[in-house]
Parts: sequence; structure tokens; C-alpha cells
Amino acid sequence: MREEYINGNYTNTINYARKDATLMIELLNKTKFLDKYIAISKKTGLLLQDCVNSGQSQKMEMLLMREFRKEERLMAMKPFDTLDIKDEDENEVKYGGATVFEPKIGLSKDIVVLDYKSLYPTIMISQNYSYDTLLKNKDNSLFSDDKIIKAYEGGWFVKPGVKKGIVPRILSSLLDERISIKKLMKNSESPAEREYLDARQYALKILLNSFYGYSGYSRARLFEVGIAEAVTSFGRENIKETKEFIENNFKECKVVYGDTDSVFIEVRSKDYEYGEIPLDELKNIGVMIGKERSKALPAPMELLYEKIAKRIIFEAKKKYAYLHYEQNKKGEWESKIKASGIETKRRDWCKIVGDTISKCLDDILIKNDTSKAVGEVREAITYLENLKYESPKDLEKIVMSKKYTKRVDNYKVQPIHIKVVMKMLEANEQVNIGDRIDFVIVEGDGKYNQRAQSVVEVLKNNLEIDRKYYIETQLLPPVDRLLKVIGVFQSSYYNGFNSNKKDKKILRSDGKVITQKSLFGYEV
Repeated sequence: MREEYINGNYTNTINYARKDATLMIELLNKTKFLDKYIAISKKTGLLLQDCVNSGQSQKMEMLLMREFRKEERLMAMKPFDTLDIKDEDENEVKYGGATVFEPKIGLSKDIVVLDYKSLYPTIMISQNYSYDTLLKNKDNSLFSDDKIIKAYEGGWFVKPGVKKGIVPRILSSLLDERISIKKLMKNSESPAEREYLDARQYALKILLNSFYGYSGYSRARLFEVGIAEAVTSFGRENIKETKEFIENNFKECKVVYGDTDSVFIEVRSKDYEYGEIPLDELKNIGVMIGKERSKALPAPMELLYEKIAKRIIFEAKKKYAYLHYEQNKKGEWESKIKASGIETKRRDWCKIVGDTISKCLDDILIKNDTSKAVGEVREAITYLENLKYESPKDLEKIVMSKKYTKRVDNYKVQPIHIKVVMKMLEANEQVNIGDRIDFVIVEGDGKYNQRAQSVVEVLKNNLEIDRKYYIETQLLPPVDRLLKVIGVFQSSYYNGFNSNKKDKKILRSDGKVITQKSLFGYEV
């Protein structure tokens, strides 16, 4: 296309551009991307293009400036207007984050998941955390203890009875509006109206969840790390208290995992075998726990039943997969497998890894058949050992992909896909910033990043793929992590790599392709 354009033949270029624009409009309509940003623009007062192009801090500042004006106050300027990129890490302010409980490693059953509704915004509202309610050390003597909220970390704040903070006022307004919109969505029978309302509630959700981060952002006009520390410290104490509350008041329940604003509760019952409690009963238990815990919380904080994980496998913190049950609008239970942090769809792993992990999860979580999962792994290993390829389609399960985001000469250390880009440019292939670079690891005497080749080069030179790499470096590590936590170890599905293939073409570190005739025999 580039050559045609240079030579004055614009037909294909124009047709491509027209189709590209049409597809983009369809994509924008399908994702409701513009609807969401129009809703944010209306709420903040920012121009639409600024909503799309700017960061969250500009949106926060527009909302804050409007509220400041009501009190005839001015906002401060940014602490600094320019910041060298190399100095950004030095200026980054560190403070404690959320608490994540160590999970119960392995397979658990009959799990009820409860979430805090808009946790950080509701903490800021309930505790009156704001720039205009924060007491500096010299002001602490101005108020008696009964008029002060002492944060676990970060500072002291006056109670709402003394002064309702600007930030809690804004957050309360946003939260109330979002709740009312979601009620309208439930009652609406018009798909178009629901889509419009959904865009509005999504915009409010984005704004609600941004205030906490803005307070701890060192380049914000109202940067105040004391507020961010106060919020996260309250969140940490709250999740610990929630765990203690549940286990002290509901003896049949145990919190097996917790992360920031959610708790995973394992339910046992003398009336049912482990893992056999009916879904409706599990939901009722979850709703009851949420209501009881919410009674002990300052308004508007609220713990709500979210979903059921009938079976769940925990590998580590933030790494788990579960059989998710949720009711549809008709009240019918629907299930699907969901994963967090487990390699099912990551592009830096080849497709066969995600496919195999997904099949294993299906066998373990739905079919309750561990031996079938082991069979899936053996089948994947056999596939890699015997893979024959004559076209790009034959290689699609082992292709890896990374995005080409900046010019080659901008990399101090060249990652694996940039090595491939360099080879493609040397071969006069067209490569554009933003392209995804597909590559395959082939056999040779160099490191992995030296042996990464484009699919075109692999097929053109009939290069031998590095089957051992795909089995032992790509496939087995995530499989091992998943299966070992349920008591299945590598010896049951893999006994080492053996290759008897002869006359295979491999890539030498100097870039030459040689033919390996035997273990120590080569032919250039």
C-alpha cells in the first residue's frame, strides 16, 4: 500500500482509510465509548476532547473548583509545574496500601463473596476526609476530642458536625446520583434508555473512584498524602475487623481470602456434604452476613453479597480461578469460569498455554475430574513434540505477541520483540508503531531473544521450533503452579524432553541457518 501511494495510485489507500474510519465509528458505537465521555464532560464541565485526552486529575480539579467557588475559596496551584521524567520516581510519595489476606491455598468449595460498595469513596464520606477538614498539628488544640476523627494513619479531621468537607459533599452527591440512576436502569424497558443511563452511571463510578488516588498524586493541585494514608489505613483496619466479625458471629463460616474491599467466605453446614450446599441457601447466608456487618459500619459504608464461587482454586494472593454463579434477571442461576492472575489469556504466553489452562480449569472446577486435567496436559505436550508446520495457521498455537510501541533506537535494552522488529526492518518488511509483533522461538545456540523469529522467516527457512522451550518454559510453569496446589505434581504428566529428530534446520548466533544431521554433526 505504501508503494502504491508513493507511485500515485491512491485507490487502495482511500478504500482502506474509508473502511478504517467506518470500523472505528462502529467500534465507538458498540463500546459506547463516546457516550461515557460525554457523560463525564457534562458532569465535570470539561470539554469533550479534554475528557478523552486528559488524566483523571484534571477531571477531579474541575469538580473541586466548582465546589470551592461555592465557598468563595480558591484552589492552590500545582506544587510544581514541570517534572523531568527521570525525576518522577524520586518525587513519588510512598504510603501504605490495601490489605490482602493470604488465601487458603488449594481447592475450596461453597464460597460466598461479599464486596464493599464503593469502599474508598464511602470511607471518605463517613470519616469526613477532606482538604478543608484536615487539621495540621498546630490546629489540634482548637477542638476537643469529641469533635475530632483521628485516622489510624495520616492525620486528624474535624467531624461533619463542625464542618462538612468539600470532598465528602461531592462524593455524596455523586454516589446518590449513581444509586438513583441504577434504580432507573432496573425499571427501564427501553434498551436505548438503559444504554444512556449506563453511560451516566459509569461516568459517576469513574469520578467516585478517582478522588482517593488524586489526593495521593504528588502532581495534583491539592496533593495531600495525609488523606490518602487515612483512607488506606481505615480500609486495612476495616477488612481485618470484617474478618473477625464474620468468624466470631457465624461459626460455620471462615474467611479464606480477602482483598481490599472483598471477602471470600467458605461456608460449612452440618446438613450438607462439603461443597453441596444449595446455591439459594448460600446466597441467603451471604445476604445475611452483609446486612449484619453493615449495621456496625458508619453510613454510607455497606457490605453487600456479590456472587458465589461454588469451587475455587487459590494459587497465591491475587491468583485464583473459580466456578462463578450469578442469577440473571429471571432469577435463574448461570455459571461460568472466571480467573484472576492465572495465565488464560495473556498475550506474552502462546495460545496453547491459555487453552490448556482453560481446559484444566473446566475439568477441575466443573467436571470435578483431576485425572482428565492431567490428560489435557499430556495431550498438549504430545502436540508440541509432534507439531508439523507448513503455513502460518499451523503455528498459531505457539505464536507469541508483543506491541511495538516506540522506535527501535529509543530502547536502551532491546526486549525480545524488538529483536524481531530489527530483523524485519533489515529484510525491508513494513513495520509500524502500534503494530503487534508476532514471533516464534526456534532452535539455535543463542539466547531466547536471539532465536526469536517472525513466522515468515520460520516458514521461509524451514527453521526448527524450540519444542523444549515451549514445553518447559511456556507450558509447564503455569500448569505446575495450578496443579501442584491440588496435589498433582509434574512427575505424573512429564518425564523430560527427548528429541530424536534429524536433519533439522537451526539458527546459529551469527544469524546463519545450519542443518543438524546428528547430535554433534552440523552442515552449513
